[in-house]
Amino acid sequence: MIKLIKSIFFIIVFSLILTAQERITISAVGDLMVHSTQFKYAQVDKDSFDFNPVFKYVKPIFDKSDFVIGNLETVLAGSKYGYSGYPLFNTPIDFLDGLKFAGFDYVSFANNHSLDKGLQGLINSLRNLREKGIHYSGANIDENEKDSLKIYEINKIKFAILSYSYGSNLNPLTDRNDFHFNFIDKNEIKTEIKKYRDAGTDLIIMFYHFGNEYQRKPSPYQVDIVNASLEFGADVIIGAHPHVPQPIEIKHSSKSNIDSVLVAYSLGNFISNQRWRYSDGGPILNFTVEKENSTNKLKLISVDVIPTWVFKGNTENGSEYIIFPSQLSSKDFEIDYFSKSDYSEMSTSFNDIKEIMIPQESKIVKLYWPYKSNFSEISFKTFEIITPQRDFSKELSYEQESKFIHNFSNGIY
Repeated sequence: MIKLIKSIFFIIVFSLILTAQERITISAVGDLMVHSTQFKYAQVDKDSFDFNPVFKYVKPIFDKSDFVIGNLETVLAGSKYGYSGYPLFNTPIDFLDGLKFAGFDYVSFANNHSLDKGLQGLINSLRNLREKGIHYSGANIDENEKDSLKIYEINKIKFAILSYSYGSNLNPLTDRNDFHFNFIDKNEIKTEIKKYRDAGTDLIIMFYHFGNEYQRKPSPYQVDIVNASLEFGADVIIGAHPHVPQPIEIKHSSKSNIDSVLVAYSLGNFISNQRWRYSDGGPILNFTVEKENSTNKLKLISVDVIPTWVFKGNTENGSEYIIFPSQLSSKDFEIDYFSKSDYSEMSTSFNDIKEIMIPQESKIVKLYWPYKSNFSEISFKTFEIITPQRDFSKELSYEQESKFIHNFSNGIY
């Protein structure tokens, strides 16, 4: 009898292990841009800048996610190159401290401004990202990095982010196949997806820089690259470059490892000095994926769209840029330093993002209000002292990266 009970207990426990499920939530945003007015507002000394206040109201959202990603559409080549905005960007390195404060873990560095300060500017930028502990893909310091696998693991879900751009405004590379920069190439994308899948990657996220600027619908080229990526086995596809939001679609592919493929053609701008309609705000896209341990298959559980809008003006702290959740425009809440036009523009941005991005027929993609408490209780002082959740202090070798470079679930590599 005792043996029988033990056997039944073992069977139950084993069954629970087999059917156990793991989840991961990733936050994605669009373009992280720094025009000259932005770094002038952030300047606190001759060569010292504080970008933290820009992100003070979205940081609590990112803190609840397991991994935060965005498109870094600027160069961080160093002060000797001269700081500049459009058309040839070079941003103070302190901007990376602002991204760290906000909670960014990763940035895509394949975009049309990556080579604004030449090849050395690109290499300096990647070295600065490494020094600050922010991961990246889309560009490479050397050929060894190009050939390395960057696979992350959180809650027993292994994932990778592959990043490619349609091109670059300034291209000092003599060969389009140069290892320093990832141009969109179907053959390479197919090869890389297979390589990562063969290495045991559960979730493959594509981050593309493509499309027509300021167009709110995807171009035929975007649709073609998305369809090819589905055929190659991509699980999530995120886009940037148009500087405006474009639709979200849920697609299905037998080649993917997930039941429903999230496609966001363009997440628009997250932070910039582009003040006109459709470009003055963009969403935070929170998506949650679940892994069935018995099959290693993934399920897209939810896609939460959190519209945001960029305030530019004077506050009690002086001239500032601040990212606000734009759903505030529909709440009974007043911000002392907002003008009537600020409220109107934020409301317009909120409604635009909602109407453009959220499919009416979707049961997965939903508008989301992230604050459970009264928004007025959130203050910058609340977030001045941060307990690091992840240790980025260790320099990783390419070999370590290829063996799953860190495990965030335990807070260690």
